[in-house]
Formats: sequence, structure tokens, C-alpha cells
Amino acid sequence: MIQYMNNLWAEIDGTTITVGLLEEAVSDISQIKRIELPEDEASVEAHEVCGELYTDQGPINLYCPVAGEVREINAAVNDDPSLILEDPQGEAWLFKVEADEEVDVDELIQEIRDLDE
Repeated sequence: MIQYMNNLWAEIDGTTITVGLLEEAVSDISQIKRIELPEDEASVEAHEVCGELYTDQGPINLYCPVAGEVREINAAVNDDPSLILEDPQGEAWLFKVEADEEVDVDELIQEIRDLDE
């Protein structure tokens, strides 16, 4: 699991990337008002906003670390975003993307470090 854009984590399994929120990103949040996740089968671009989480502390943009197609959204989180507060780095993952190309983990980590600087 790698940290991404200060608030997100990404888990890489071949060309499938699972994206979720870090515990640190939601630790000060007491209420999640709503969530906008990318649509199933939607194309997403690397490092571009693809969704948003609306909280009592303000909005949090959701990004994808790779370009690809959304293969699955977490329906439970979509129906009840408050689940994110309970298990953000486990059962409350947000969405899965099939990358357009094979993901080189080391290259992706370096790319993410460059973005965070």
C-alpha cells in the first residue's frame, strides 16, 4: 500500500489499482455528508480529480494514481459514506481501476513523490 496525494492510499495488484482514504485523512472528520465516486467503467486520468468527499471539515478531492478504467466502486461506501470513518484502509476502500498499462511500482512511487513535493 502506498500513500498518494497526502490523503489517499493505493494498492497495486498487477494492473488493478485499489484506491482509498488514509486513516490520517479522516481522523478529524466527524461527519461525511456525501461522496461522489467515479462511475463504473468511466475513464480516469492519472493525478486528475475523479471524485469528491464532502465532510464537516470541507471537501476532499479524490484522485487516481494511474490512467485507466474504473472496474468497481465500493457500493457499500457509495450507499453509506460514513463507513469510511470506521475502516478507511480496509473494508471502506473507494474504487478499483484497471490501468491502461502495466504498473511499475517503483516508477509510480517516484512519480507520486515528485507530485507531493
